Amino acid sequence: MKLCPMCKSLMKKTDRKLPDIIITEYRCECGYSESFIKAREDAKAGKRVVVLPRIKKTEPKASVLIATPIYRLDERYRKAILDLDIEDIEIDIYYMLHNKFPKGYDAVGWQNNIPYKYDKARKVCLALGYDYLMTIEDDVIVPPETVRRLIELHKSGAGDVITGIYRLKPRDRGRLSSFCFKAVDNPYGGGGKMTIAVQLKPGEDFEWGDVIEVDVISFGCTLIPRYVLEQIPLTVDVDFSRRCREKGFKLITDTGLTCGHLDKDGSVIEVR
Repeated sequence: MKLCPMCKSLMKKTDRKLPDIIITEYRCECGYSESFIKAREDAKAGKRVVVLPRIKKTEPKASVLIATPIYRLDERYRKAILDLDIEDIEIDIYYMLHNKFPKGYDAVGWQNNIPYKYDKARKVCLALGYDYLMTIEDDVIVPPETVRRLIELHKSGAGDVITGIYRLKPRDRGRLSSFCFKAVDNPYGGGGKMTIAVQLKPGEDFEWGDVIEVDVISFGCTLIPRYVLEQIPLTVDVDFSRRCREKGFKLITDTGLTCGHLDKDGSVIEVR
């Protein structure tokens, strides 16, 4: 399905004054147009966030705010979001457009656009009473069962913050999106141990399909329950992971939930 001209034009960098959008009901063939037309109208009126009313009333088992910082608009990402299995889950989608973070903004020591976007999503999630915040980045292609599967894992008691898994980009040497810390002999001499981040290795640290505890997660495909958000700010992934560990929250990765990752050339980086 092709994107309509309105959707394509929205993603141009000249549209920085548009408000962020929370979409609760798809209104046109491509899933964006009418919402974005309304966004333009509200931007002229000085509004910063557009919330569209829900048409279909449901009795959900859980409510989830999917937060996506938008820097590009790829049809494969859009289709993956539209294909999510959410029959008895209330899903709203928070598209945080590429507005620059305000001058002087400081999210707990991290002054850049990434923590600004996620800090906004955390505040919206808490203010509007969602059970979970789900971060799905706009270059990550998630499978249809993603939200349901991660919620079921959380409700089973497997862990607190739960992620799918994908490969990072070539500049990050294709590492997996979750990793652990290990104590190793000090390679610089002087004896003793030092703690380093290590890449998880299939067949050594886990078998595909395992649910494993990790030390650090990325935000590409991550489910965060409300009680975690109430205690920990969203900054960048490594800092957030550290704060979770300090609070005693368990980070787990479902290695059976594998996602694609879009590279700059448009190709999809597969997990295996």
